Amino acid sequence: MKKGKLVENQFAAFLNALATTVLEHFGHGEKQTQALCWWYSDFSVKKLDSLDDEPCWSHKPDLILLKAQDGGPITWKSLKALGKFTYSTLAANTTLIKTLNTKAYLLLSSQPWCRYVLAISFANFHM
Repeated sequence: MKKGKLVENQFAAFLNALATTVLEHFGHGEKQTQALCWWYSDFSVKKLDSLDDEPCWSHKPDLILLKAQDGGPITWKSLKALGKFTYSTLAANTTLIKTLNTKAYLLLSSQPWCRYVLAISFANFHM
């Protein structure tokens, strides 16, 4: 497993643990918590699937937020939010901003019913 993939797995696990802890603190049961959205880093090294009627984008999102899956393919239409991770600082990294903007555009292009995209970036361990 490459170094970046390991860190992205850790960030996804952290965000999921944070969400679970907050929901349990406010009295949501385990069954409700499991039915919510979860962060995944599986597609940081491979591109998302595309259905027959969708364009095939070559971009790979580092972190994605998905609702509980029913076993169907995960495509750009499935995403609820995205995240980008880099080791460089945000002030010195305009590539991070451009990459995140591009992926937000791809999500909006794939989901014309959406009006906004929740996108987070982690630059040198800062959100």
